[in-house]
Amino acid sequence: MKIYISNLRGAKLISLVMIIIVFCAARLSAQTEYCEVGGGCDEYISFVSVNYFMNNSGCGGYEDYTNFEITVRRLEALEVYLEISNAYANDNVGVWIDWNQDFDFDDPNEVIGMAVGPGPHTFLSQVPSDAVYGRTHLRLRLCFNETPFPCGITEFGEVEDYAIEVEPSYVCGDANNDRAFGLGDAVFLINYIFKGGAPPPNMAAGDPNCDGRVNIGDAVYMIDYIFRGGPAPCCP
Repeated sequence: MKIYISNLRGAKLISLVMIIIVFCAARLSAQTEYCEVGGGCDEYISFVSVNYFMNNSGCGGYEDYTNFEITVRRLEALEVYLEISNAYANDNVGVWIDWNQDFDFDDPNEVIGMAVGPGPHTFLSQVPSDAVYGRTHLRLRLCFNETPFPCGITEFGEVEDYAIEVEPSYVCGDANNDRAFGLGDAVFLINYIFKGGAPPPNMAAGDPNCDGRVNIGDAVYMIDYIFRGGPAPCCP
């Protein structure tokens, strides 16, 4: 027996089902891992530093160093430095960071830099204001006599991956910039206000009562929160 859908309601139902199928297929096909990549050595990346992090390495074609976590903050200056061993004049280097955590390096602000030559090479950038918080990927590629791309296998050179942890630009109440909030921050503010000590590196972090000023009221607010269960720091 054949069943015919002869009314508008049935047609709408079919359309809805098709939309759901397409949506689910798109979700299932969404990229959940980074593309295959590697090199054949000869020249290789022998030293990498990212701000205060440093790593020496040999050549493995592809090196997964994501067990090393490099912490950065939104709007923080970023300096990536690398050295090449057995370098050639036609060596090419590319550096990428997946700021939006979509498992690719295709977005415009994800190319940190490219360079040609034996190095060493330094790339200066800044963590975007909209970088997604959490863990993501830094990829460095070295190849010979060709434009570096974040994916694919090359005959020579090497690729190294590192983990990047993106944190907020500051911790509310963290006046002394140790990336935590505690009694030391209240002491730091008191020293700044009454003894001419160093100011908070981020003035917004030193304004936990959100009145737009950094003064003794902020230190009292911190102490009240820590010892008496007062309101939590809010920050601008």
